[in-house]
Amino acid sequence: MLKEFRSAIGRSKPFQIQRSNHTIRIEKYISRHAPAFSVIDAIKIENLLGYNDKDIKVIYNRSLTEVAKGVIMGHGDEGRLYNHAGQTALGLATRTGKNVVCGHTHRQGISSASHGFAGNLSTLWGMEVGHLCDLNSSGMRYMKEGHANWQAGFGILYEQDGIVKPELVPFNKDGSFIAEGELWR
Repeated sequence: MLKEFRSAIGRSKPFQIQRSNHTIRIEKYISRHAPAFSVIDAIKIENLLGYNDKDIKVIYNRSLTEVAKGVIMGHGDEGRLYNHAGQTALGLATRTGKNVVCGHTHRQGISSASHGFAGNLSTLWGMEVGHLCDLNSSGMRYMKEGHANWQAGFGILYEQDGIVKPELVPFNKDGSFIAEGELWR
């Protein structure tokens, strides 16, 4: 799947993945229960998941990271979790004073808020990018009713002349989606 995303965005654009509560579990476990193994590069998540593969070249961010002018990427577990799509990211944006892209909630949404006085307003936005889970897989059996308020898809940031525009790309039921004017199946 990573190779397909790399192919879709091209070699010239950065492909970044944010650390998550899931991706750090192995390293946390080793740190607590087998610290001597923590020096083995093969068990670092970047290597386990092939992020350094020459055909993929993913930038793996281990903390809040500025990914575009005035925009940071986080996971969402760095702040308070809200029930509505976009609100967890907006909470991080309000806390940090920068626009935020994040995951963790498995929802897709963009929320914004303006602050200021007497017409001197500043607007921040937060984008939650959705999920890439196969909800029918055996790994999803823990969901009590077999569904949740989750939306499948991903997010794209467009940057031009110092202006950044967030865009959500939702998946259709069959896994297809439209990005940059093209239908992907």
